[in-house]
Amino acid sequence: MTCHDIPGTIATPDLPGAVFFSYEALLETVHDALAYEAAVAEYAREGDEFLLAVDLNELGFRTQDIEWHVKNRGKRMRQGYA
Repeated sequence: MTCHDIPGTIATPDLPGAVFFSYEALLETVHDALAYEAAVAEYAREGDEFLLAVDLNELGFRTQDIEWHVKNRGKRMRQGYA
């Protein structure tokens, strides 16, 4: 079972890997989800590790998660927004 299979959650193809646990969570956190998607997409295109680290740090990502993104260029981590 993936988080997209959990009843009552909201997912959108425009934000791969993002799942919102309520409509309120969607409204409150969609900007973070869009910023995450933009940072990962830009890194996939440009390969600028420093910019990726700055963007993800601003979103509250831990160092080990940023390193995961550097090693997995263009891949997205599943993100749950509550």
